[in-house]
Amino acid sequence: MEEPLLRSSLPVPGRTGGECLRDAGGDEAERAAAKVRRKLVLALLLAIIFMIVEVIGGFIANSLAIMTDAAHLLSDVSGFAVALFAGIYAAKKGGSSHSFGYHRIEVLGALASVLATWLVTGVLVFEAVGRILNPSPVDGKVMFILALVGVVINLCIMAILGGHGHGHSHGDEGHNHGHGHSHGHGHAHTHGHSHGEKHSHADHDHDHDHAGDVHSHAEEGHAHGGHGEEGGEEENINLRGAVVHVIGDLVQSLGVALAGALIWWKQDDPRFAVADPICTFVFALLVLLTTRSLLRDISDTLMERVPRGLDADAMQAKLEEIPGVDAVSDLHIWGLKPGMPLLACHLDIASESAACDVLSRATQLCRSVGISHSTIQLSHRGLPCCAEP
Repeated sequence: MEEPLLRSSLPVPGRTGGECLRDAGGDEAERAAAKVRRKLVLALLLAIIFMIVEVIGGFIANSLAIMTDAAHLLSDVSGFAVALFAGIYAAKKGGSSHSFGYHRIEVLGALASVLATWLVTGVLVFEAVGRILNPSPVDGKVMFILALVGVVINLCIMAILGGHGHGHSHGDEGHNHGHGHSHGHGHAHTHGHSHGEKHSHADHDHDHDHAGDVHSHAEEGHAHGGHGEEGGEEENINLRGAVVHVIGDLVQSLGVALAGALIWWKQDDPRFAVADPICTFVFALLVLLTTRSLLRDISDTLMERVPRGLDADAMQAKLEEIPGVDAVSDLHIWGLKPGMPLLACHLDIASESAACDVLSRATQLCRSVGISHSTIQLSHRGLPCCAEP
């Protein structure tokens, strides 16, 4: 059952409310996250070893198709590494210098991965053009054998990454959904001109005596680098993305095997060697297609675009429909990283007495559309701080 947004409770002596919540489900989430990391490490090692084998084999066979397959594998290696290190760093608090945590390390790593993959692929395409104009012999036998080994390796990686289930995945990277446990924090800060400032927390209460606006800060899943379900959830998202990339590698290895078999079958006919650079062109296009969505996500995050699947206009309309809300301004929705949307807005309310109800409804609305972290400021002309000079 979800914790109510506003309630009073006494903290356990010597322990914070957040620690109590983490104890309830954090251990299980940590075990799930550790299992995901072990899978990624094993998949990463296999991919690195075979990538090196493909580079060496590509030189021996004089095959650009094998080298292009290795370049595609480089993107997977980078993806595994980014997913692994992002999961580790996402669990660390950023401190005062990085108040949002280190979640965007994943975005920067993904950008470096895409650029490196495109650079290598571009060099191979340039070389393939030369092979079309001046064909050179290719060892079809080595090419075929390496491609078959690639099929086996990709199947092994799929087996390693598969079976991760949905036990702790309850978020989405755009549209993925799962089931699991929800342990979040709710914070509401209410400032009044005559009643002082009241902080009502889902875990504990603090009362202070100063006036100001009404602010709400609601967070679920420790979006700022805390420990909890969010880490395991995001790592499972990365795991699903890795499986998709491995499927692309599997298809590419099958294509190289067919081209290798054709060249091996007609080894004495140099005209069939053109199948190698043709495969390079096809696989280069495949690399572009498979990295396009990743580049889009990177661009969306760095440009702080409204996350896909969320409609800012519709969100503003829903906020305006909340009883007691007169106007909505300064609405901002962005993603700290793919799958981690945030919201900030300013709500003008009809009366000070409606503050808590508006605060609760607005926060619940955010959570209902998948926004786990929201910062909402409420203001009313009757408050001294909101009166016009």
